Amino acid sequence: MTLTLKPPLLIAPNLEAGVQIGKDSWVTIKYAKRPGREHRTRYRWTVLRSGQDAVTGDDLQSGCGKGSLQKGMSDLLCFLSSFAEAWRPGREKYEGDNSELFPTELGWWTYHNSEEISMAQMEVEETEDCIVES
Repeated sequence: MTLTLKPPLLIAPNLEAGVQIGKDSWVTIKYAKRPGREHRTRYRWTVLRSGQDAVTGDDLQSGCGKGSLQKGMSDLLCFLSSFAEAWRPGREKYEGDNSELFPTELGWWTYHNSEEISMAQMEVEETEDCIVES
């Protein structure tokens, strides 16, 4: 499969389709190798943060039916924003329904980058065909 990207999507340092968050962080997405449940599309996501280990998962799935990479990226950024809202500095644990969406090691990063994550989500949603698959 060939991907054609246009901003805000770029080729990230791990050579996957991604959006840059801040100066040196990336959120990337690709299709997971493991199938989704009930005919849904499963995505593999990665958060790359400068000087820290990458955080990855393949637990994100589309809604009913097939999903595109652009829709998957938009949903991923939405979930990262929701996770940021559940994180409160100075507390020993997260609070709220969205507190277990991602590994806790992403809490501080999402909290401090919540505005950039929200802006990236809006740009992905508003940019027609920012990921074209062929």
